[in-house]
Amino acid sequence: MMPLYSNELMGISIEIERIRAQMIQLVEEHGFMHPIVQQCSGQLDLLLLSYYQLDKQLKLKGLEEYSY
Repeated sequence: MMPLYSNELMGISIEIERIRAQMIQLVEEHGFMHPIVQQCSGQLDLLLLSYYQLDKQLKLKGLEEYSY
């Protein structure tokens, strides 16, 4: 069984990749400055911040083995 921290990081990582792919598609359809692309970019930023914050907390707790 995977530790909870590992599952949480993996879940965020999967969501980051999903939103990133969605944003690429939206850029191709609408261009970089379209509001829907900007909204998607903001979602991606928040996910990345969450990932890095959790990763940092895990490292501070000495749980580096759960970081990707």
